[in-house]
Amino acid sequence: MACGSTEFEARFYESQPKRIKIVCAQGHTMTSISGGHWVSRDFFLDDDRYSNMLPASWIASVPSEKRDRSLEIRPTARTRAMLTRKCVVCGTPPFDIAAASVVHDCLREFRTSSYAALRPYLLQMTTFATREWLDALPETLRELVRRLAQGSRIEADHLIPHHVLVSIKGSLSSEEHEIATSYALPMCADCNKGRGGLVYTTDALVHYYARAYHEGNGKVMMRSLQLRYFDIMSLNERALHQTQVDQTG
Repeated sequence: MACGSTEFEARFYESQPKRIKIVCAQGHTMTSISGGHWVSRDFFLDDDRYSNMLPASWIASVPSEKRDRSLEIRPTARTRAMLTRKCVVCGTPPFDIAAASVVHDCLREFRTSSYAALRPYLLQMTTFATREWLDALPETLRELVRRLAQGSRIEADHLIPHHVLVSIKGSLSSEEHEIATSYALPMCADCNKGRGGLVYTTDALVHYYARAYHEGNGKVMMRSLQLRYFDIMSLNERALHQTQVDQTG
């Protein structure tokens, strides 16, 4: 930097178009980066998808831009999503670490790669109390179990990602605003993070919503939502168009 500063921070702006500004200690902008599928600064911290892309010292003390709470999912929609008790993407139910047998069964069906590493231990510990079987694991595997359990937590995610809704908020009608906040997809924490703010194609959105609430039957979904079905699909098409505009502009 011309000012001679050697200390920098990364400032995150989550509304569209998303930007990251690298600023020196004197407030001078070194560079500005637009775009990407990151959702918040947390994506750049340890053990996340973009860690190592920016020095941790640039990130740790810098708050993200405040989230627009007017577009949060409504409590009834959030509760409905949480009560499904299953991720609409990978099918994983939330599991805790109360018993090795529970962890064994969940990992065997839904997290096969991790199951391979843990299987020899889990088969020997299915009757152990929680603290006993966890303590008996090597430290790396013990942390793996905790991380997998954390990642299986069910979360309610917008049908259309929050950051896209923010970018088109000014043109949303009151009815569209209601639609945007009245429906949600149940996703495990891992899949929600992996979505990375992606706008689903209309076909994918229909598939996931029907899978979550109508046993995968798209026709039943259409009858249940009635005219709202077409309103949701129309709003999703707008979101897809906005994403294309953001990526090219």
